[in-house]
Amino acid sequence: MATTKTKSAKQILIKLGMLIFLVLLISPLISGCQVFQDLHALHENPSEENKMKFDASLAITKEAIGIIGTIATITGGIILFLNYQNAQSKLITERFSKAIEQLGNDKMEIRLGGIYALEQIAKDSNIYYWTVMEVLTSFIQERSPLIEVEDIDKKHIKMKVCQIGNTNTKNSDDDNWKLAVEQLKNKAIGKDIQAALTVIGRRVFKKNTNNWNLDLSFSNLSQANLIGANLEGVNLQGANLYKAHLAEANMKQAKLEGANFEGANLFHAQMEKANLYKVNLKETKLFAGSLKGAKLLKSNLVKANLSKDDLSGTNLSRANFQGAILKGANLKGAILSEAKNLTNEQIKLACNWQQAIYTKVHWDNKQTKFIIEDEKDNQRIIEQIKNETTSDPKEPPDCSRWQ
Repeated sequence: MATTKTKSAKQILIKLGMLIFLVLLISPLISGCQVFQDLHALHENPSEENKMKFDASLAITKEAIGIIGTIATITGGIILFLNYQNAQSKLITERFSKAIEQLGNDKMEIRLGGIYALEQIAKDSNIYYWTVMEVLTSFIQERSPLIEVEDIDKKHIKMKVCQIGNTNTKNSDDDNWKLAVEQLKNKAIGKDIQAALTVIGRRVFKKNTNNWNLDLSFSNLSQANLIGANLEGVNLQGANLYKAHLAEANMKQAKLEGANFEGANLFHAQMEKANLYKVNLKETKLFAGSLKGAKLLKSNLVKANLSKDDLSGTNLSRANFQGAILKGANLKGAILSEAKNLTNEQIKLACNWQQAIYTKVHWDNKQTKFIIEDEKDNQRIIEQIKNETTSDPKEPPDCSRWQ
């Protein structure tokens, strides 16, 4: 496509240049004739007036010739530039084809070479940038699958275990997913998968002009190193990130429904407005991260460390808080209705817990924010927590960062 556009632009430019050149070529010929006429008149009558006419026509002719030379030089330079672009485009296309072939090779070192070749192509060409990213996500899904997706819609996710053996068809879809995760817990990803993830994690999200979302759903990314990775908007639905290293990773607006983060390091991770419905965050380290506006409905937060996390506006309805640490976390506007195993001791170690929501909520008419169904009942629960002095912490949390 790029080569065709370049050729078309080149042809138009050549035709335009030729037209301008012909027009300018005629101009000095006409002015040249005028020079000879004025020269003849000057010889016939060497007056001051005829000399001025001759000098003027001569100057015009010289100017026209100079303009022709300048335009010819510029046109030649542009054509050379387009030829260079065309050659570069062909070269990138050849490099891309070769790198794709390398990805399918049986040897690890050749696959790694293909991955890093694709990264360089993405840096060299904006046209190929997101194509490269999609190729790498497809490579990961094919080489490191958790399950095969048979059908996906908004309400149901039907899936089956693949390439892990012991498929139990009697189990429910959720049981099969849990079985897949359990069997892959100690199976670390290969070097090629890690390399592809590293390249994806280094991507520049600002180049996403077509609103493309990368798809890593239902992939096995167990123990992956994604420290500081840019995973903004990435689809990690149902993915296995057991004990993955995601410190300071950017997962803003990521699709994380049903993902397994058990034991993962999410220190300082940014997960604002991410969808973490039914996500497993058991024993994760989320210290000083941001979950502002995220959806953690029915999530597993057993023994999760949420210290100093920004949970403001987060939907934590029916989440399991057994053994979770909330010290210094910001609960302003957090929805905690029907939360499981959440004690007053845990709540009072958090900040702004008096501004959290403990009763049922519903969307407003525009579905832009939640509305508390019973304000009085919510305030009554807050007063109950406040009046239970036995649950007061010995050392109040430092809430200065949320003031």
